[in-house]
Amino acid sequence: MTRLAMAEFRAELSDVVSRVQHGGEPVVIDRHGKPAVAVVPLEMLVRLQAVEDHADRKAARRSLREVHAKGTVSLDELKQQLGL
Repeated sequence: MTRLAMAEFRAELSDVVSRVQHGGEPVVIDRHGKPAVAVVPLEMLVRLQAVEDHADRKAARRSLREVHAKGTVSLDELKQQLGL
């Protein structure tokens, strides 16, 4: 993984985009000597989003199972629990 200072990134923007797009290697951009952002190939971003979506669906299913395991709650009970 390549790292560039912000000034280098600005000066080499077109080259960096080409390297990332065609070479597939992410480039980390440092700001004030610390990693700030990354330029990544689109395919990598799509895969990352798919992994996150899968994790979100898994968490949602787990939450639904927990709710179903506890049974149903009436609207009045829910309001009481929420202090409404």
